Amino acid sequence: MVKAASNDNGSVSSSSSVAPFLNKCYDMVEDRSTDSIIYWSQFGHSFIISN
Repeated sequence: MVKAASNDNGSVSSSSSVAPFLNKCYDMVEDRSTDSIIYWSQFGHSFIISN
């Protein structure tokens, strides 16, 4: 999966313009070793953080 973000006019830019917090969050959700804490929803449209 390629990291990308859309801006206000809907065009997509590279991950270099994505906030570091979002990159780190994405990396945590993608990391299989953290699945007991944070993971993608069934259809991958959102993520879940366990309590």
